[in-house]
Amino acid sequence: MQPELSLIVCYRNEAARIPALLQALRAQSLKTFELILVDDFSEDGSTEIATSILKSSSIANVFIDLKEHLGEDFRNTSNKKRGIALALAVSKANTILLTDADCTMEPGWIERMLAEFRKQALALGFGPVRFTKGNSLLTSFQEIDLMAMMACTQWTIQHKIPMLGNAANMIFDKSTFLALNGYANNIHLPSGDDIFLLQQFMAAGKSVGFIDDAACIVSTYPERTLSGFIQQRIRWAGKSTSYENNTVKLVLLLIYCFNLWVLLLLPLTIFAIVPFWLLPTTFTLKLLADASIIYPTLVFFNRSALLWGMPIFECMHILYVVSIGFLSLKKSYIWKGRPIKQ
Repeated sequence: MQPELSLIVCYRNEAARIPALLQALRAQSLKTFELILVDDFSEDGSTEIATSILKSSSIANVFIDLKEHLGEDFRNTSNKKRGIALALAVSKANTILLTDADCTMEPGWIERMLAEFRKQALALGFGPVRFTKGNSLLTSFQEIDLMAMMACTQWTIQHKIPMLGNAANMIFDKSTFLALNGYANNIHLPSGDDIFLLQQFMAAGKSVGFIDDAACIVSTYPERTLSGFIQQRIRWAGKSTSYENNTVKLVLLLIYCFNLWVLLLLPLTIFAIVPFWLLPTTFTLKLLADASIIYPTLVFFNRSALLWGMPIFECMHILYVVSIGFLSLKKSYIWKGRPIKQ
């Protein structure tokens, strides 16, 4: 039977997390999909674990070993886009869904994503992504920060501004991807399998949408350590210098400059260079604006309780934006045990 959808999962060293993903996929209400698993030089037995689980499953599956296809020269490079390209070459369906090996989802996820993709007549769609609840200030900050990104992703896509997307829950039309030459112009860049595709589809005038359906939520895990969080966000921020859309570049620059200005107001206030009222007024206005933007998304994810921590999260966010923006300029980071250069 021809599958209705091909689900692609690229992974590296996910032995601890991939069993939960596969159990979630076995529980899916829609059964007519194929699963393509792409092993990016894993060293922890991820593929052996996945193979063992899928032996007792009815899910049609294909394994791709990047070590066999790319060779040892690619062991210490980021290969996700190369893995997706190889998976597309063997996929049997024209509708492609992506997620990550450290994700889980509800049983109706594939069915609802496919239904909304068809209903909206999309060429590219993004679904909601959240972090699991943490028990520390750092994990709570990541949780609310990702929800803010989800709010901005939905708004910018609706207004045709290709600024944010998340490949942990991304669905697209394969024939359109191939017609636009997919990742041909950016496959050398270590990240951006979502945002570069978004920019490409929008630039070509293709239909892009955000699937605002609670049944389509994908859950993933926050970074548990500060160093892991910093490396992750350097990876996310570093690709922005390769954006071709000038509107997006301008928006990102304005966001950075505003947060830098708010941070600089602290020493300027302490040394009485600016009026005392300017800092608390600016901070309060920013807090209220951000809270009003993110509140509907917090309600959507059933996490409105996080709103009470907004004053602390605002302080953390200002420091985070300024510091990560600066650190991303060095063009290198560590990710999944690999030293990566942008």
